[in-house]
Amino acid sequence: MSRIGFFLGLVLLVGCNKSVAKSDGAPAPAPSASPAAMAQASPSESAVGVLPTLDVVRGVSIYALPSPFVDQDGASSKIDAFRGQITLVAMFFASCPQACPRLINNTKAIEAALTPKEREGLRVLLITIDPENDTPDVLRGVVKRFGLDAGRWKLLTGKDDDIRDAAAVLGVKYREMDGTLNHSSVITLLDREGRIDARYDGIADTRAAASARIRELLAKR
Repeated sequence: MSRIGFFLGLVLLVGCNKSVAKSDGAPAPAPSASPAAMAQASPSESAVGVLPTLDVVRGVSIYALPSPFVDQDGASSKIDAFRGQITLVAMFFASCPQACPRLINNTKAIEAALTPKEREGLRVLLITIDPENDTPDVLRGVVKRFGLDAGRWKLLTGKDDDIRDAAAVLGVKYREMDGTLNHSSVITLLDREGRIDARYDGIADTRAAASARIRELLAKR
């Protein structure tokens, strides 16, 4: 199957099941799952911000994406740069006023809930949905502004089509509306081979659930 056919299938299957959170300066609502998925999720899962894992992407590795991206240092980087590591991945854009800062800070909070030794085994991948404006220089500014560990955090930009491919696999939906980008805020946990293990509400405090699952994955070899 061609790359176009593969990802067209993913977009058709995945694209309609995601929520959209506005990033227009108003508090961003938490993303919601489809009614069918919510019916399968337990109340306790929903309460702590654990999102249902979509059956259509279960077992699919984001590392199958072949296209090169560019990191915050301007270097070419494949999306599988952290293959072999447990990885958190989220999609954002640098000029987002509220939802993305919360998303990044919540990702940092998950990281901070781990011990120093556990953090050594975790990597974080942030992919911009605004490649036109989020140049490597801008991404380096994000690293500095949020005090990110550049040794373990990689921020990527790339071609618009390649970014949309990544969004389809991750179950993130975004579009431009009223002069800004609306997007779902999701933190995705990948196993060592880039397969989706869990998805978390990027706006909620999911430190307990996410850090516990990360510890379980770190213990597996």
